[in-house]
Amino acid sequence: MGRDSNFACRTCKKNYYLGYGSYSTWLDGALTIAEYDARDDADKDMQKNQNFRKCLEEHDGHDFVIWSDDWCYKNHGNLLIEGGYGKDVVIVEGFKDYEQIDLEKI
Repeated sequence: MGRDSNFACRTCKKNYYLGYGSYSTWLDGALTIAEYDARDDADKDMQKNQNFRKCLEEHDGHDFVIWSDDWCYKNHGNLLIEGGYGKDVVIVEGFKDYEQIDLEKI
């Protein structure tokens, strides 16, 4: 089973589509370059994970969120995360105004 992944930088107002792949091969749980680089994992060579590392490097120290269509959705121009008992939470206000960058097409 697979999923997509995105990296939304609130500081720069950019959203990067990182790619699609198996749940077990994503390394997008790291929050810093050091944390990512410390992983001893062959999946680091996969393009989707290289895309993620590129975002971590470029947006070091910025306010960002990693998200997927599996647990987030867009509504009224915002990006929301599904919460329990119908209490969804806005994680990116004004998401409709973010620059959308597809790293799989670059």
